[in-house]
Amino acid sequence: MFSSSLIKAQDFSVGGGLGYGSQINTIGINFRGDVKFYKQWSITPHFNYFFNKQKGDVTEKWNALNVDGHYFFELDQTWIVYPLFGVNFATVSEKVNDITFSNSDIGINLGFGSEFNFDRKLSGFGEIKYVISDADQLVLTFGLLFQL
Repeated sequence: MFSSSLIKAQDFSVGGGLGYGSQINTIGINFRGDVKFYKQWSITPHFNYFFNKQKGDVTEKWNALNVDGHYFFELDQTWIVYPLFGVNFATVSEKVNDITFSNSDIGINLGFGSEFNFDRKLSGFGEIKYVISDADQLVLTFGLLFQL
């Protein structure tokens, strides 16, 4: 009973958008869920799929699974800003001719974001974060969330 009162979810949202990774230097697609609770907190699991980068005979691929926590500061009824902190699991692979080299790494996400509610069911978001790991990079993400 105690744990059910601690995790009383208020909002569930799903969505995605576009992102940019500074290390791979290409854009990607972001898919995410967002669970808001206690009015000022959310947990946001999301996946970044960066488009392949071709350098001569080398094809580079990056993917990242993230789980971030947000703490909201409400600026008005439609606009919030938040710092974020989370974990990142990245996979990086390079294919040279027919030989593939791959590596995975766990890192820490630190950053800031903003969310603007267009109406009760639709909001836009933007985030900037730095991933601290062996596969570190700055990641910018913009997109839409649809409340369920």
